Amino acid sequence: MERSASADRRAQLQRRLKTDQASAHEQDLDALRQQFETQLADLEQRLVSRETQLRQAREEADMTFEQLHQAQEELEHYFLKARSGDQLAQAQLEQLQRAQSLMVRLNPDVLPTAPNPQALAVEVLSELPAAMPDPSLQTQALLSAYAASLKRASALLERARRS
Repeated sequence: MERSASADRRAQLQRRLKTDQASAHEQDLDALRQQFETQLADLEQRLVSRETQLRQAREEADMTFEQLHQAQEELEHYFLKARSGDQLAQAQLEQLQRAQSLMVRLNPDVLPTAPNPQALAVEVLSELPAAMPDPSLQTQALLSAYAASLKRASALLERARRS
């Protein structure tokens, strides 16, 4: 009987040990599950953060690209404007040379050292050269005033020559 009580006690201890081990394993599994869930939540949060950073970086890149495109268009506009200004200056220089030629032809004493006065014919430009882009209203007003003053100068010189 002692043997059977001892065997029962031993079986009971083994069952208790197995139950304790199973309980310990469940606690370990629960701890690991909780640790993995915490890590998963942290990784999901980091993923959302990175996606937000990526979206912001893309938006900033798009905005920078748009600003670059706008700056390029402005540069092109000012380049064309400067080029038309150069063409306008060249046209004015040609007008001045024609006016000087006219003054020399009308009154040779005005510019005694002038180059061949017959070389340039007097012609007041009524419009801009075709190669020039559309001028601004201010440029058109300047050209009109310049053309009118050249016509007046030509008329005055013609009257002076006749008298």
